[in-house]
Formats: sequence, structure tokens, C-alpha cells
Amino acid sequence: MKTVQIQSIFPLRLGGSLLLAASLLACSSDGEHDPGSTSSAGTAGGGNEGAGGDGAGGGDAQGARCDPGKPFGAREVLEEIEGDVLSPWLTADELTILFSRQTEDNDNELFIATRPSRDAAFGAPRPLTGVNTRSAEYGASMSPDGLSLYYISTAQAYVSRRASTAEEFGPGELMTSDDVFLNGLQVVSGGIYYVTAYQAGDNELYFLADPTDPLSEPYPAVEYDGRRERPGGGFHISPDGLTLYYSTAMSGDGSTTFYRATRPSTEVPKFRDVEPIAELNDPSLTPKVRTVGWVSDDGCVLYGPTGLSPENQYDIVRATRGR
Repeated sequence: MKTVQIQSIFPLRLGGSLLLAASLLACSSDGEHDPGSTSSAGTAGGGNEGAGGDGAGGGDAQGARCDPGKPFGAREVLEEIEGDVLSPWLTADELTILFSRQTEDNDNELFIATRPSRDAAFGAPRPLTGVNTRSAEYGASMSPDGLSLYYISTAQAYVSRRASTAEEFGPGELMTSDDVFLNGLQVVSGGIYYVTAYQAGDNELYFLADPTDPLSEPYPAVEYDGRRERPGGGFHISPDGLTLYYSTAMSGDGSTTFYRATRPSTEVPKFRDVEPIAELNDPSLTPKVRTVGWVSDDGCVLYGPTGLSPENQYDIVRATRGR
């Protein structure tokens, strides 16, 4: 079935509040949507801009670089990215990284950095000055063409657009409103996934099934089989829409628990078979990954913030599967 991409703004109802989502949708010639695939929008990466501009990158045609059955073993802190950093997100080719850094005013601002190859260090990060405000910005990602930036500011979702990757992103447009408190956001080809926490502290991952329908209601996207641990904000869905990685909210001692959930096809609305990721939950393996930030399309590499460093700040760590 041939697909084309369209971009538009749809009025979406989020619980009892109105949500305006700017979403890239993969639409078939007969108007149908695939609500599960993440390969053509949101945090899945794609495109062909690479490090030459702030695009979403295009990946490379290399052989398998890991055994997907192996655990996330080797870990490396990105020493070139200093400061108290959170919510890393990368393009599919891993040449561009977005992250949030705490400023001297105790606010979080968005930064971007690029590198010429996956094995190279990132260059000096620069702030997204056209997007950052006096509020806290975090949880950023780009559309595959690098023209739309999705992010959270003061627990609300925003989108900023530009005409070309040679331009800078400017102030964003509000996507959510009212009493919705967002801890995480991922825009996909058929809608949006998001983690929200209400005043009761009941975190949950939701999927808005049909963003073209103003009356569409979101529904919980995970069947937990009795497990009580819910996503705490950090999550990532694979490009084929079949695997979910997530981490829980921090417990009293600052620890989190990592899980993987799967589904047999995107026709199945909820992720199932929730299992802990043992190697990410092992406190003896250091540096400790604090939350899920981003996972490569081939599932070989996971990026996330570390636990507190000796300097009392969060760094970015890369965990890699073996061959």
C-alpha cells in the first residue's frame, strides 16, 4: 500500500482537556492510517540531513552491529557533553543529539550537538535560543525531515516549525492545555504516545488512536498483567511499533526500574508481555542508566541520563549490546 506524508494540526481531546497535536501522519491513498508504526515521524528519526544541518539524519547501510539477544553491556559516559543533562534524543544515524541541560537559574533549556560519525565525539553543544524560555524545556525530538521540533515546556507539549534545516527553530506553538501534566512525549506516524501524571501521581502511557477525529479519546497503551510499575516519563517505541522500552518513576532512594514490552503487530492496540530488563536494573553495573532516553533503530544502543555523578549532576551514558 503506497503511503505519503502529510502534516497538519488536529484538535485532539486528552481526557477532559483539548489537545492540539502537530503530527506527521502516514496516510494511504484511501485515507487509512497505521496507528502503530513509528518509522515515519516523531522520535524515530529518518530523513537525510545528517550532521550537515539540524536534520533528523538518515542512518547508514551497515551490517548488524550487535546481537539483539545480547544484553546492554558496555557503557560509556559522553564526556564531551558536560553539565546537568536529561532526556537525550538522537537522530536515526546518531549524528545529532538533543538534550536538556540545567542552567544557572535552575531552569532546563534545550541544546543540540552534532558529530561527523557514530564513533566520533559530539561537537560543542549550542542552545536552541529561539525555543528556550524562562520555563523548563525538555523531552525534545525532531520529525524525520528535521523541520518540526516537538518538546515539553512546563509539562505542556509544544511544536516549533521551520521552512528548512538551514533555519533556526523559533518559539513553539502549544499542543496541550488545561490540567494535563506531561512527563514524556513521542510523535508517531498515526498519532501520539505520551506519559502523563495527574495530581494523584498515577503515571500512565497513552496512545491517541485517531488524531483526525476531534472526539477521539486516548487509551492506555500497555497491558501490564498485574504489574504495578508504570512508565515514569522515559520511554521509547521502536520504528516498527512492536517494542516499547520504558523506565519507572524514581523511588524514594532515587532508583528506577527498566522494562521491555512487545506486541505481535501494530494491529494489536496494547503492548503486552512486560518483562524487566535485567542488565539495566542491576545496580552493580555502572555507570547506572537512570531512565530510558533513546534506543537506536536496530536496538543495539540505548542512551539515557546517568545517576548522580560525584559532581552531583546527571551525565549522558550510552549502553551497547555485544555482538
